[in-house]
Amino acid sequence: MADIVKQLKSEHAHIVNAFKEIRDMGSLSKAALTRLFKAKDLLISHIEREDKELYPALRKVAEQNPKVKATLDKLEREMVIVSRVVSQFFNTCKKEGHSLALEGSVPLLCTTVLNRIEKEERLLLPLYARVHKKH
Repeated sequence: MADIVKQLKSEHAHIVNAFKEIRDMGSLSKAALTRLFKAKDLLISHIEREDKELYPALRKVAEQNPKVKATLDKLEREMVIVSRVVSQFFNTCKKEGHSLALEGSVPLLCTTVLNRIEKEERLLLPLYARVHKKH
């Protein structure tokens, strides 16, 4: 239990650093685009780990605990929005390459990802730690 929380927090730190760095670069230079695609890979790997190790365990607890279910349902609905923003950005990037419109959407992408990680740190990981302490 503690290992997955520790691992996810470590991944969060790397993702946060990457997206803050990209946001602070101020423009989509070649270096920023390279950093952005590395950050995307980190993010995808992280989401896959959550989907494989974290969410199934929480869903199992949610079957018996309405509070856990409500929190988990809310976080999963919000993740759909986050995924949409991230997918839209990278799909546009693939189709159009570097463009002014794409550059203008970098702050939204970074804010969306950073806010989600903050919420996971504040709600999701403590929820997981709390419910798995009992089991």
